[in-house]
Amino acid sequence: MKMFGKLIINEMYKSFLQKKTIGLLILVLLLTGVLAYFVQKDDVKGDWRKKTEKEIVVLKKDIESAKALENTDKQFLKYQETQLKMKERRLAEDIPENVTTPLRFVYICSNNITIILMLFMAAFSADVIASEFSWGTIRQIFVKPVKRWKIYLAKFCSTIFVSFLLYMFYLIVAIVVGYLVFKGNSTTIYELNMEDYIVQKFNMIDTIFWTTLAQLFALAVVSTITFFIATLTRKSALAIIITFIVFFGGAAMTELFYKYTWYKYILIPNLTLNAYLPGGWVPYPGATFNFSLGVCLAYAITFFTAGILIYNKRDVY
Repeated sequence: MKMFGKLIINEMYKSFLQKKTIGLLILVLLLTGVLAYFVQKDDVKGDWRKKTEKEIVVLKKDIESAKALENTDKQFLKYQETQLKMKERRLAEDIPENVTTPLRFVYICSNNITIILMLFMAAFSADVIASEFSWGTIRQIFVKPVKRWKIYLAKFCSTIFVSFLLYMFYLIVAIVVGYLVFKGNSTTIYELNMEDYIVQKFNMIDTIFWTTLAQLFALAVVSTITFFIATLTRKSALAIIITFIVFFGGAAMTELFYKYTWYKYILIPNLTLNAYLPGGWVPYPGATFNFSLGVCLAYAITFFTAGILIYNKRDVY
């Protein structure tokens, strides 16, 4: 166990010394600042409470007029009534509309900047394996008195740890920038959304926490695929290209085969587990969290097992 721990620390040490990792940290800082600028620019200007009060007056008049008509669209009327309840609740509980709060900004970052982290870590995890073959250092690794599957597992664990640290860095940056730029709008930790014509209140801290876990899990699943491809091809560039093709090709596939029954067994639509959080959209009709989690685990176990088997038998030349 002590040797295994040293292997993980060694891999993490090599990862953080790379220029591309430092470059990503700087990129995250820049992108967070740029995103804050554009989000602030899109915010509704002025007092959001006064605007909401005016919208409530207009909604009440529209609802009264709709009720007076004989052929009123009941579904649309129900939607308007729910909107009215939501706006009244926003005023009562100081939950602003159409302006960004610090936690909303963090959530926006999680849906934009993290895709860059995902792509970087997909490329990074492919390079962790393939670079050893490209540089020839795999020979020095394999002569050590450590079983190959332990080396493979140590590399995988170090990749997940690096991903976790990068995500924590991004969260800290997003929280600091969000608080400094948007604290004047509101510091509420709550948000409202409408689901089946019911107004729901949820805690943004909980949502961000579970979203982060879901994204880290997705990254771990993608890493099993990139590790497998890198072990199979032994070429960093080729492994990265194939991984991106699988990632983006899978996203395109969701549009082409959405209507087929076997669509639900594709990895990409099941990979976004944060879709099951409040305010999210399920990837396909009848989708459940447990089923999507099961599909992701099945892919992860399959590719991880195949990667270890190939790594154990892989020739160093």
